[in-house]
Amino acid sequence: MYLESQERLQAYLGRLHTLAGERPVVMSELGLDSRRNGEHLQARTLDWQVRSAFAGGCAGAFVYAWTDEWYRSGEDVRDWDFGVTRRDRRPKPALSAVRPDAAVAARVGGDLLVQRVANPGRLPRRCRAARVPGL
Repeated sequence: MYLESQERLQAYLGRLHTLAGERPVVMSELGLDSRRNGEHLQARTLDWQVRSAFAGGCAGAFVYAWTDEWYRSGEDVRDWDFGVTRRDRRPKPALSAVRPDAAVAARVGGDLLVQRVANPGRLPRRCRAARVPGL
């Protein structure tokens, strides 16, 4: 899958910018399943995915997902762990990987929005209510 290879992700970002023209590009659903790949590889992968997205000129990036706890059709999904927090909301190493100094992070629905802004102390108005403590 292209998101699991830094070179392929960078090439894909270039293609997206070509297609988008002057419109901003926001990457969605960056992440890696820690159940199958381990928490430390998940953190390392998210680090280069988020850095690649911003280095490639993206206006923002969504990390999938905030927590390992997930439901589908009213049933718990227990066989994958994409969250940056565990089901009990304890942070995983991946949470630190998406908190670079020049980025602002906010929960938006079940995902984590990472957005570069000039003033990291302020979130866009639409995200203020979703600000994540400690980020």
